[in-house]
Amino acid sequence: MSGLALMYVVLAGVSLAALAIGFRLAASGIHPALGTAIVTGVAFLVNIAVVLSIRAAGVPTSFSMQSFYVLVITGVATACVNLFTLAPMPTASR
Repeated sequence: MSGLALMYVVLAGVSLAALAIGFRLAASGIHPALGTAIVTGVAFLVNIAVVLSIRAAGVPTSFSMQSFYVLVITGVATACVNLFTLAPMPTASR
């Protein structure tokens, strides 16, 4: 495994751990659907910034409708995972 691949794996693990810890810490004070919307919205904004910076650097970005449809389905699945991760945690409103 190359050094770059290992770095990506480690960063993905740290990011997932931060997500799980953040969900756990925030779950007691927010409705699961609202928490999912906030997390998804922030991720959207960060990803838009990354794409714009990649485009500004002149790196070509490919796009196809088939990939778009698959990513829409993946986005719905991700939102469900986020919602179902928050839902069983105790909240202040229950």
